Amino acid sequence: MRVSVARAKRLIGEIGKRPLAIGQRNLGLDFVRSVAILLVVFSHGLQFMGDWPARLGLDGGKFGFSTGVLGVEIFFCLSGFLIGSILLDLQATRAQGNSVRIFMIRRWMRTLPLYYLTLLALFLVPAFDPSARHAVWRYLLFLQNFVTPMPDGNWFGTSWSLTIEEWSYVILPVLAFRVLRNTREPVALAAVVLCVVAFALRLAATRSDAEWDLTVRKVMETRVDAIAYGVLLAWQLRNGGERAARWLTMAAPISLCAIGISLWTVIDAHRAASFFGRIFALPLMAVAICAFLPLLSKLRLPDAVAAPVRFVAKISYSLYLVHWPCMMLTAAFVASWQWTCYAASAFALATVVSFSIEQPIMRLRPRQQDVPGQLSQALSRLRRILKGSLISTVR
Repeated sequence: MRVSVARAKRLIGEIGKRPLAIGQRNLGLDFVRSVAILLVVFSHGLQFMGDWPARLGLDGGKFGFSTGVLGVEIFFCLSGFLIGSILLDLQATRAQGNSVRIFMIRRWMRTLPLYYLTLLALFLVPAFDPSARHAVWRYLLFLQNFVTPMPDGNWFGTSWSLTIEEWSYVILPVLAFRVLRNTREPVALAAVVLCVVAFALRLAATRSDAEWDLTVRKVMETRVDAIAYGVLLAWQLRNGGERAARWLTMAAPISLCAIGISLWTVIDAHRAASFFGRIFALPLMAVAICAFLPLLSKLRLPDAVAAPVRFVAKISYSLYLVHWPCMMLTAAFVASWQWTCYAASAFALATVVSFSIEQPIMRLRPRQQDVPGQLSQALSRLRRILKGSLISTVR
């Protein structure tokens, strides 16, 4: 179905004037989230697909790497867009210290319980690669890739992106509502500061002879701007919806080309190590991905498609965490039907974890609106749930 340019402009303008409410589900953004997690799961499962990529004329290694890169970068942009919308709401209501604390508690209740349960399972099960267990304290504090590459081995390989997100959830609001609180646009200015700092750190800390994936893409100090572009998108839509609509409508073909150029750059070691690859490839990809989010947020799908999209989006965080140990166990113990076993076990385990642990904890989160006593009550209920989950995991 064709959508006129005028209608596209009007739709994006509406997004800027009517931002998403906190906690509101959006089918289009759920579709984006689903695509991102499926790209990541597919990327790590490509090793179980035999030689079919070669039969299609594809380089399996480069194809899998590019889908993984794109999936994670979509996650970063989407997180920035959603978090930026919430922070802009707090800015508009002149958020006080308790509102910022509630924001952080809501983020931590969303991400930390499952992260630490996954970390505990990896630590306790002997079948997993033990090579990085000596560095478990770094994983506990989200320091495994703060200023240095990830520890050797594949023990918790996907946690690198969680380090970047968790630190961003702390740095961005502190920078906006503490350091820059007296400025006119503290949230947007904080995002710009992170972009500038990241560019400077990539210039100073990266070398052309180092491996791009380990020393540029997966290190916190060089990716401190990872979610900042999504935040700037939220600010732009909030403050200039019609202008953003015109720009984004015209820029869609250019954005597709930009994503293609970025991926073409990073899948080759020599191109990735170039000045453009180290400094500009990932920011260019992020800006290009962000350009599509407002259009996709108005996506309409048939009910038969919308239901599985919502389901995959709902379990996406659990799936991101559990698919890695499922991949490792499949490679170690399954000799045939590896792809089927990997995908089925990952989705089944993610569903159980999401509905038995993640969703109940999400319902305990305090509302972003400050209600006296709600924070302590929510944390008390959370401690009881985690205590029961921890006992079950150890058993």
